[in-house]
Formats: sequence, structure tokens, C-alpha cells
Amino acid sequence: MGAQHSFLGIILLISAIILLYLSFYSLRKRSSNLYFYFSLLTLSVFFWCLGSAMEFFSVQMWAKIFWIKISYIGVATAAPLWFMVILEYAQHEKYLKSAYIGMLMVLPLVIILLAFTNDLHGLI
Repeated sequence: MGAQHSFLGIILLISAIILLYLSFYSLRKRSSNLYFYFSLLTLSVFFWCLGSAMEFFSVQMWAKIFWIKISYIGVATAAPLWFMVILEYAQHEKYLKSAYIGMLMVLPLVIILLAFTNDLHGLI
């Protein structure tokens, strides 16, 4: 079982490195807002992959819990950011106003807040 976890962890770590490079590359390109939203999406999935990879490599329980919390940043924000990429790609920019984006990001921020304060309430 240890070899499988190491193999999965290595794959996730390599994926995280590629995603981080892709995020910075698309942010540097930035000829349209699509690159910006795509960069945020790849950064979100980077946190997801990095947290999962480091969870596989961690031995102590406190370290596993820490990396799961880091992973929650990517898990919670990936779907809304993917939706924003789709809206920008489909040229529906009228729905990408700051008020709409704020409403769209409320639930992910609540989930992240609950994940990081789970020791206090035990809801997650």
C-alpha cells in the first residue's frame, strides 16, 4: 500500500508543478480576461493537487490534517472558477461583474473558513 501512495503522491506532485507553471504562464500572457480566469482556475487546482500529494507523503496526523485543509482551498474554489472560465469563453461577460463574482464566491469562502476552523466546531 505504501508504494501505491508514493506513486500517487508523485503523480499529484508533478501535476501540481505543471499546474503552477501553467498558471504563471497564462497570467503572463494575459491578452484577455480568459487568461486571468484560467490562471486562477489552474492555481486552485494546484492547491488541490499539492494538498493531496503532501497528504499522501505525510506521516503524522496533524500534518495530514494541515494538508487536507490546504487542499480545501482548491476543492472549494475550483467549481466557481471553472464556471467563470466558461462564462468568459462563451462571451457572457455581463455575468462576470464583481457583485456576481462576490455572490458566487461566498459558499467557497464559507467552506474554506469551516475547514480551517473545524477544530472549534467539528462541522466538517
